[in-house]
Amino acid sequence: MEGGFLYDSDAYSDDLPFFVTVGTKSHLVIPYSFDTNDMHFHQGSQRFVTGGDFAGYVIDAFDTLWREGASAPKMLSVGLHLRMIGRPGRIGGLERAISHMQDKGNVWFTRRDAIAHHWIARFGSVA
Repeated sequence: MEGGFLYDSDAYSDDLPFFVTVGTKSHLVIPYSFDTNDMHFHQGSQRFVTGGDFAGYVIDAFDTLWREGASAPKMLSVGLHLRMIGRPGRIGGLERAISHMQDKGNVWFTRRDAIAHHWIARFGSVA
């Protein structure tokens, strides 16, 4: 907050943005998801071996949140790193996931700063 940042994303504790009080000020936290993150191509477990593994998991997570989003706000954070997902055998998985989301409709693909501005405008303010 002292650096003037609009939000931080150093939390894995929730799926939706939330405000925390720091001193006397309100600060927005936009959670980051590690389970839908392409780092799993390289972490010890290598949960994602192929682009299809990544696509399947992200699509399953999206479908659940999409259904739940009919009655309450939902957000899916997908962590991407060029050196991970940008490989020829993996990028197709991201393409399939994005195509699936677009086909479902009623989805907003955006950056975190836009999420922050949206959340602050509708649910509170950063003092």
